[in-house]
Amino acid sequence: MLKHFLLVGFVIFYNRYLIMMSDSRLYEKVVVFSKANNLILFAISTIVSVVLVVGAYMSLQGSMYRFVYSISKILMQISKFLINLICVYNLYFWFSLHQNFIHDISYLSLMIFYELLIATCISVRFVDFNYHFQNTLVLSISLALISILFVTFIGPVYMA
Repeated sequence: MLKHFLLVGFVIFYNRYLIMMSDSRLYEKVVVFSKANNLILFAISTIVSVVLVVGAYMSLQGSMYRFVYSISKILMQISKFLINLICVYNLYFWFSLHQNFIHDISYLSLMIFYELLIATCISVRFVDFNYHFQNTLVLSISLALISILFVTFIGPVYMA
């Protein structure tokens, strides 16, 4: 989890100080991109999730389990990073612009990455029976809940 926060911090530093992009411009670009491509990303994520879970189940009969395990772990790290990115940017944009980022890009954007995370956890569990995917899911879900609850309920009360 710490490595994802460090990567998100680097992304924020890169956007803010290295390429000198203003927060409002970045916010606008991400919201426009997300609204234009949410359904396409959801369809791709659903297809990848189904193929991954079916492939993991079918690899139990053959010798492809190492390949499926590797792909699942890579996609799991990517989805955890993107969930952390969205949640941290939600708090970042709340403090800098007083905008609810997750609400503006739609909650479907967050659910796309949760779908992929759950599918990768299931496929890793098929291959490795000792993998405790509950820890991964609880950390990611709690981060999103903290971010959403703060920006939606706690932030407006104390920042007003």
